[in-house]
Amino acid sequence: MEGLRSALEPAEILGVLERVGLSNQDIAEGTGADERTVRRWAGGGEPTRANEQAIGLLRVLLIHILQRRGMERSSIPRWLRLADAQLDYATPLSAIAQGRLADAVLAADLYMAPREIGSWRPVPAKDSGVVEQQPTDDFTPVDA
Repeated sequence: MEGLRSALEPAEILGVLERVGLSNQDIAEGTGADERTVRRWAGGGEPTRANEQAIGLLRVLLIHILQRRGMERSSIPRWLRLADAQLDYATPLSAIAQGRLADAVLAADLYMAPREIGSWRPVPAKDSGVVEQQPTDDFTPVDA
């Protein structure tokens, strides 16, 4: 993660994104560019200002995920590629391309902490005296 945190230039960020496991196709989806453009950036070409901002948003999302340590590093690319209900069934990569960083961060947090939401607690059944499991409505953050 240290390489990602210190990377500020688009070429540096792209190199770290690739080491995390993102393909050129993933980076293209996350920035709204095409794969050929991503290859050009990797070869030293400069992204447009909008693409550079999207690259920065990908960087921030990955730093957040890695800091939380709630997802295996090898699972991060797969999660980024899958539709997420929290994002109205868009992928986190496409949400980033749309500038929806806060939504993608929330989706990541919810994915990484599913047992904290609607956790189960024992509740006595009304007439039988048998203890049943009932969902709770509370949310307790990981760092609480």
